[in-house]
Amino acid sequence: SQLERSQERWRWPLGAPNSGNPLLDEDGVFAQVGNNGPVFFVAGSIFGVPTVRTFTVPAGRPIFFPVINNLFIETPPPECAGSVACALARVSPFIDDATALTATLDGLNLLAAGVSGFRQTSSAFFSVDLPDGNLFGAPKDTYDAVSDGYWVAVEGLSAGPHTLIFGATSGRFLVDVTANLRVP
Repeated sequence: SQLERSQERWRWPLGAPNSGNPLLDEDGVFAQVGNNGPVFFVAGSIFGVPTVRTFTVPAGRPIFFPVINNLFIETPPPECAGSVACALARVSPFIDDATALTATLDGLNLLAAGVSGFRQTSSAFFSVDLPDGNLFGAPKDTYDAVSDGYWVAVEGLSAGPHTLIFGATSGRFLVDVTANLRVP
């Protein structure tokens, strides 16, 4: 399901240390790091500024990416003590406030049918493994997390170059990613 894909997509960058984290990727050099599953994940951006990346996508692999998303991880000391409602209250307002959602592939509007069907909100905690040197500065361990956001899946791309553009705003935060994809 799309929700399971979104959870697995979170595990991908969160399992990487900052030194190779796809969320900190400014140009595409980290796009392949740990990206070995049946779906090729494309990272969003946490910089709040336009980000342009260039990388290769394996032929035939579907791609999956967040237009905009948010995550809560229950790191010590616990804020929500196992309450999914509490955790979602930390992430969902940011997504509720999202505007100007866009996702295009080679100029084709991927959200033409409307954005509501693309929203995926956790209904339960899922686990994430944080390594040493992680984004949150938390001790290496397995943590409970929830996420909310808008996610898009695209079936395998044809050989050649493609341009994927996605993003949104929430408050003063901006997601604006241009991914120049090469498919062999």
